[in-house]
Amino acid sequence: MIEGHGPIASSTQPSHTGYSRWEQVSGYFDGDGGLRISIGQFTIQILAIWSDTDYEQIEHLAEFLVRRKILPGGPYQRRGKDRSNDAYNLVLSVEGGALVALKCMLPFVDKKRGQVKAAIDYLEDRITGDEFVRRINAEVERKKRRAPRQPFLANRDGLPYTRSEGLRKRAVLATAMVRLKLRLDFSEREIDEIRNAVLRNGKPISQVAKLYGVSWNSISRYVTGERRCTSRRCPNPLKRNRASSMV
Repeated sequence: MIEGHGPIASSTQPSHTGYSRWEQVSGYFDGDGGLRISIGQFTIQILAIWSDTDYEQIEHLAEFLVRRKILPGGPYQRRGKDRSNDAYNLVLSVEGGALVALKCMLPFVDKKRGQVKAAIDYLEDRITGDEFVRRINAEVERKKRRAPRQPFLANRDGLPYTRSEGLRKRAVLATAMVRLKLRLDFSEREIDEIRNAVLRNGKPISQVAKLYGVSWNSISRYVTGERRCTSRRCPNPLKRNRASSMV
């Protein structure tokens, strides 16, 4: 009997293989795993990935994660230059439990410890996107990470906010895009509120635009009367005034 593994399996019963400890998974990640990083306008997407040509090994890793209520995607086949270079990827997103897995591996990873620590700090709002990019580029310079075709760069305006702040900015933009796509108009009451906020209370147009989830130009047009509610129930007060002045 082998300690921790029960009796030795007989020839008629296949032996249990796979992963049972985070130390094993961390070693695999150090060798044939890594972080896939995509930089967006407001946030950085981080995926934990394990890769191997052996489908069964990837399956064993997936079983280990699922037993711990971590839900990876895959295995996905990745085509190589020829069939001998085909491989399988197991992909773990933040929604699937990447943060939990990274925190469990942190005490055991060696080569990729700096990358894992940077990812945890960003996902837990301890650093900004710009700081995360700086750390990852430093890992590339230290030969701890394969160099991409070009260094990781944030967008033109940078990412000077944490992940949560970036998610909120992205949500505001998404609301504005939906409003624009559906061509939603404000009610007459909302238009009056917008004009009063800018003209009487002196609020910046940018602040009002963010509050209502539309662009700066949209608020500017509402304030100047160039844009109005098109609903029959929502006549434009400025248009009525102009019409009455012509009589």
